[in-house]
Amino acid sequence: MLKMSPYLAFNGQARDALEFYHGIFGGDLGITTHGDYHHPDPALAEQVMHGQLETPGFVLMAADHPEGKAPHGEGNTTLCVWGDDVETGRTWFEGLLDGATLRVEFKEQMWGDVYGELEDKFGVVWAVNVSPAKEEPAPEA
Repeated sequence: MLKMSPYLAFNGQARDALEFYHGIFGGDLGITTHGDYHHPDPALAEQVMHGQLETPGFVLMAADHPEGKAPHGEGNTTLCVWGDDVETGRTWFEGLLDGATLRVEFKEQMWGDVYGELEDKFGVVWAVNVSPAKEEPAPEA
């Protein structure tokens, strides 16, 4: 199953914004910094690489990006499709490629998920991130 969420871009305020939204909406907040992935620029170490607020009704994602712009887009919002169905993610990504500008090839990334990003022919930035479903080990007899 795949889902869709807004992904907000900030210029150094992602943590403050996510904590603010968390105080209002509740839910579970997870934040990963660039430093968590050993980014070579110490100025970015504490900035948010990915933040995710999960509530019963929606998921809100955010990150810090220079000038408050999405990683490769023109604005501060990206539509993020996510879930565990790699084949549907690939099909949707390939469909969105018609007339689009490819930003990141849809393939396995350093964090272990399959991810791709593009700007569609209408200027909308799409990020597709799929965590392949893990097979459960067979119970021992």
